[in-house]
Amino acid sequence: MKQILTDIGGTTSPADFVKVLMNDFRENGPSYISRASPKALELLVKLMDDTGLATGEEIIDFVYDQLGQRNFQPEYQALVGEANVDSYNTGRLRGEFFADVPAALQRWKKNGKGVYIYSNGSEESQEAMFRTDWQGSLAKYIDGFFDTARIGRKDDPDSYRKIAERIETSTGDILYLSDLEKELEAADKAGCDTRLVIRPGNNPIMQPGRFQEVTDFSGI
Repeated sequence: MKQILTDIGGTTSPADFVKVLMNDFRENGPSYISRASPKALELLVKLMDDTGLATGEEIIDFVYDQLGQRNFQPEYQALVGEANVDSYNTGRLRGEFFADVPAALQRWKKNGKGVYIYSNGSEESQEAMFRTDWQGSLAKYIDGFFDTARIGRKDDPDSYRKIAERIETSTGDILYLSDLEKELEAADKAGCDTRLVIRPGNNPIMQPGRFQEVTDFSGI
C-alpha cells in the first residue's frame, strides 16, 4: 500500500469538532465578512443573487442552517472554509486531533507513504486545521488535500477513482480510513483497501465484521 487517504471527523479528529467549526462560522462570520477576501465576497454576492437575501448576516444564518440539514453545496462549504481559515490564522481556532495521529503521520511519511486528506470541509480549511495543531504543524506530513466540492461525494465510488487519477496511482494502491461505512462501501467498490476507524463518540457500527476495524492509527 503506497498511499494513505483519510477522512477527518471521527477519524483523525473527534466527530463533534465539526460543531466547533460551524459555531465559529456562525459567531465570527459576520465580523469576517466586513474584511473578507475577494473570494469570500464573490461567494457572498452569488449567494445573495441565488437566495434573494440582502445582508451578509442573513447569508451566514442561511448557510449555517443549510449545512445543518446536510445540504453540502460547494458554495456553502467554500464560504464556511474561508471564515474558518481566518479563525485559524488569527488563533481563534486550532486543529484538534487524536493523540495517535501526529506520530502516525510522521511514521507514514518516514516509510515513504503518500498521505492525503479527503473531507467535506474546503481544502484550504483542511490545510489550516493541520497547520495549527497544538503540537506544531502536521501539514508538513500531508501530500494533498481533497474536498467534496472539487472531487465529489464521499459515498460515490467515482470520487475515489478521481483522487487516484489526481495523485497518479491506482485505487488498489490506496488505503482509505473513515468512520463512516457508506464511505468505505464506495471506496471498496472503487477498488481501494479500507479500514473502519472506531473512535470515542462515533456512531454505532451498522455492519459488524463488514470492514476491518482499527481503534487508532498505531497499527497502520
